[in-house]
Amino acid sequence: MAAKIGEKVPLAVVGKNGTKVGDDGQENMMTNEERQTAIQHLNEQLKALREQVETLSGSLARMGNKAGRAVAHSAGAATDTVTTTVRTYPFYAVLAASAAAFVLGRLSVPPAQSTPDRAYDQLRHRLRDLASHLPPNVVDSIRSSIR
Repeated sequence: MAAKIGEKVPLAVVGKNGTKVGDDGQENMMTNEERQTAIQHLNEQLKALREQVETLSGSLARMGNKAGRAVAHSAGAATDTVTTTVRTYPFYAVLAASAAAFVLGRLSVPPAQSTPDRAYDQLRHRLRDLASHLPPNVVDSIRSSIR
């Protein structure tokens, strides 16, 4: 007789050293017959759990196959729709592809610096390089006179 999930578990639990913990919380020595009964009951529960796992595994596999077929069918239908649209309106298809490529190109390439920005960056870099060769008191004096 296999136990089902949700079925009541016996109140006696096997403790350490072959003892049985009862409802009252006291440990009592188990007889061989009680041990065999407890082991048999646990084996039945384990067997029932294995059967349920096998059933669930089969159900999940079937559902996965069904979902895979549905996705493949939807992808095929979408491909057919796009192909039909491109054949019906080739000019608009090329226009849409060009617009998408332009937008993706603009998003992936950073904007180029203008000539004045580039000149200021070069000047700033050169001044920092020169400041590293001057004594600190001279750099501080120049900074205070610029402000």
